[in-house]
Amino acid sequence: MNDLPTEETVRSPLSDAEGCRFICKVKDHAVRGEWFSLYEDYAYKCLFTHPQPKAGQMAKYYASDEYLSHNKTNSGLFAKLFYTAQLYTIRRKYRLLKAQLPSPKNKLLDFGCGTGEFAGFVKSKKWDVTCTEPSEKAASYSKKEHQLDVYEDLETLPQEKTFDAITAWHVLEHVHEPGKTLEKLRALLNDDGCLILALPNYKSTDARFYKEMWAGLDVPRHLYHFSPESVQNLSERHGFEVIRVKRMMLDAFYVSLLSEKYFKTGFAGIPGALAVGLWSNITALISKNRCSSLIYILKKRS
Repeated sequence: MNDLPTEETVRSPLSDAEGCRFICKVKDHAVRGEWFSLYEDYAYKCLFTHPQPKAGQMAKYYASDEYLSHNKTNSGLFAKLFYTAQLYTIRRKYRLLKAQLPSPKNKLLDFGCGTGEFAGFVKSKKWDVTCTEPSEKAASYSKKEHQLDVYEDLETLPQEKTFDAITAWHVLEHVHEPGKTLEKLRALLNDDGCLILALPNYKSTDARFYKEMWAGLDVPRHLYHFSPESVQNLSERHGFEVIRVKRMMLDAFYVSLLSEKYFKTGFAGIPGALAVGLWSNITALISKNRCSSLIYILKKRS
């Protein structure tokens, strides 16, 4: 195991609350094999990774061909499954985006665009698309392959830019200051616009089954770990309201496959992963709060 303390006094980097409750230790299975702790922020009802690497240290935790949202060269089984699912979900995401806006509205910011597949698809539909992406490798691919306008972060966007819609597909859990980030996104959003967030749900059925081996924890790249309750709390405190929540059913299967891989069950784990993913989705049909990942549609609070 490791030597991380389990009863130290920890202050939440999100709410600044003291004495946060220790939950468990989690290993970085994907890249460096280091151990981290999860603590609960009782003010927001979310979990946070501790210690959190500083912004300048994060690049080394993404430096792997296994990190698929920043890489298009991996040809392994899990990569093929990921890219196949990605092609399917891009079209669903686009239909969801269009349904939120009146037809003349077409200015999109894709916050954390990765290799730009979604943003490139939206641009092909004659939208005015702007992106941010801190990974130099992923941003370079987005510019070259999809001819996208990609900025390093929100601070480097042109000051006159505003948007009808902002999307953040599995991004907010990666940022050091999610509350301040929401406030910045709110300032960039037109009054009748929408913000669409996709986030893993640490209270999902598959997360409860795999516990500290659940691939959706993905420490330390995931600095925060959200549930529907914590997204509601975070949104309300930073100028938004959640108007709709949608399920992401494919995520349960992919995350379960990765979790089985971390158990080192190999191909023998595929039937188990399919069973857990199916059970997770069945329970999610009964209650959205049990879904592996969820999409939250937010509007500005007046």
